[in-house]
Amino acid sequence: MGKIDPLSAQALADLIANIPTQVDIDSLPALWRDAYDLLNGAAGNKTTLLKAHVGPEAFNEIGAAIFACKPGAAPPQPTAPGAAAMPNMLVGLSAVCDTELYSRDYPPRKPLIEGLIYRGNCAILAGRPKSGKSWLLFQMAEAIGAGRPFLGRQTTKAKVLYLALEDGERRIHERMHVRKWQAMGNVSFVFGCLPFDGDGAGLAQVGAAATDFDVIIIDTLIAVLSAETKENDNTAMGAILNGIARYAHESDKAVVLSHHTGKGDSEDPFDAIRGASSIRGAYDLGIVIQRKTKEREAVLRIESRDIEADDMTIIFDGATGWSYEGDASAYEGITAGRKVVKALAELGDGKTAEEIAEHMGVTRQAAQQQLQKAEGRSLVRRESVREGKAKAKDLWYRD
Repeated sequence: MGKIDPLSAQALADLIANIPTQVDIDSLPALWRDAYDLLNGAAGNKTTLLKAHVGPEAFNEIGAAIFACKPGAAPPQPTAPGAAAMPNMLVGLSAVCDTELYSRDYPPRKPLIEGLIYRGNCAILAGRPKSGKSWLLFQMAEAIGAGRPFLGRQTTKAKVLYLALEDGERRIHERMHVRKWQAMGNVSFVFGCLPFDGDGAGLAQVGAAATDFDVIIIDTLIAVLSAETKENDNTAMGAILNGIARYAHESDKAVVLSHHTGKGDSEDPFDAIRGASSIRGAYDLGIVIQRKTKEREAVLRIESRDIEADDMTIIFDGATGWSYEGDASAYEGITAGRKVVKALAELGDGKTAEEIAEHMGVTRQAAQQQLQKAEGRSLVRRESVREGKAKAKDLWYRD
């Protein structure tokens, strides 16, 4: 970084503390101007960005130099042997009066996916391994990049940075061709980054790379953690997720992460999100994909701090990916139809609801309801027949 002179230290100190600088930036040494340019207008934790940029040793020297240009400032205590902390004035509290806050005119939140994901959101998509999370995120990236509908919802065309940390270039290439990729030029892929834990260099690295992007997709959360951080560590995971959420809020970018759910069933689907409870506390939007092994259908369970969004049923096709089928109740119709079709396959076509009910071990009313749902999906059909003067009866057939 070169000699750390008082003017340079003052300029960076003011910038980090969001104070208009009184220093002529052009008068600073070239390397200092480079650091200043990095921080100017940057979102997120600027001390983290600076530390990732200059390295720990120069970072500590900067802290000491900033003390020197702040007369009367009490030096902080080192956080570890031989380590110098940044001065308190960099992390001081800033209070906002209620009347000032109330009178502010904030623009409306801008949707990226109508009624689901907005700029400034931190979102998590969680599900069991092999449940189709990566496919869903891949489709999300394409839809936003091309400005095309996603699961029946309108999108706003935007630039997407996709961290495909568990896939290689070849797999992404293959999926692009399967999908007949439409978002040319608006989606960029990254296949590795620094860890987000520890000194936070990974988030700083991604933030610096995402300057011109509107959406950051991280697949997966576990892939941005080092081996030193355990996903059940409430303190560590809270710090990491809150840091990501803060970055999303301050940068007005949407950050979407994928994560896993556990193997056990839970009455509250969001309790199944694997790891520390602080993960759930940090995100703005949570989506849990519930999908049984070998079934094409899944239900997306949704919770949000800011919006009311209905759960939805989606169906997977190996050639086209996920598509919207309806609200969560549509899944019940699909599974009901599968059961009565199976019963007719075993019994043979042309059976009454009573015969089907007896075979399935359910009441006639339950069988009739399932048959009607299957009929609505064109899985079965009925024919009304009359024998002599007897009342007509419905016989059911696979369609």
